[in-house]
Amino acid sequence: MTMASSEFTWLVRLLKELSLHHLTPVTVYFLEGLLQLAHVPTGDQLAAILTKALPSPQHTYLMSKLGALRPFPPPA
Repeated sequence: MTMASSEFTWLVRLLKELSLHHLTPVTVYFLEGLLQLAHVPTGDQLAAILTKALPSPQHTYLMSKLGALRPFPPPA
């Protein structure tokens, strides 16, 4: 799956270099089943919480998407 993702990234960059900028999500069939690739906006990237210092509202939003609604108890 990682190899397929790398190939798609390369293909998208190639198409952009060829001035094909209006790309839409792609549906691809593999032997294991169906894979649909879609753009995820920067603000919704869950990995950002592990790799960046985020403003409090975005941190709270991403924590809720991970299912951690209250990571720290409220101050006493």
